[in-house]
Amino acid sequence: MMPNQPFEPEFVAALTTPFEETIAFNRTLGLRIVAITPEQVTGGIDMRCDYLRQVIGERFTLSAEVVRLGSRIASTQMRFMGASGKLLATGAATCVL
Repeated sequence: MMPNQPFEPEFVAALTTPFEETIAFNRTLGLRIVAITPEQVTGGIDMRCDYLRQVIGERFTLSAEVVRLGSRIASTQMRFMGASGKLLATGAATCVL
């Protein structure tokens, strides 16, 4: 496959179906993958999600920060906040670039 060409539909379905339908948390929130592009594909070394409180509400704020960006490895931290500002979940990931 040539660079910057779309992925095969079967590959996209193999990624989106588990994310959108199998993971109950994502299904409940209605999370959807809207695009998968080949510009930068990364591999995960370590991913972690800590659910701190029950998620109830209609609006949430999600934020992510790149903590360290090296030439081959990136470390990130994520925060999932309720409308009241309460921290509901945190996440961290280390990825190969």
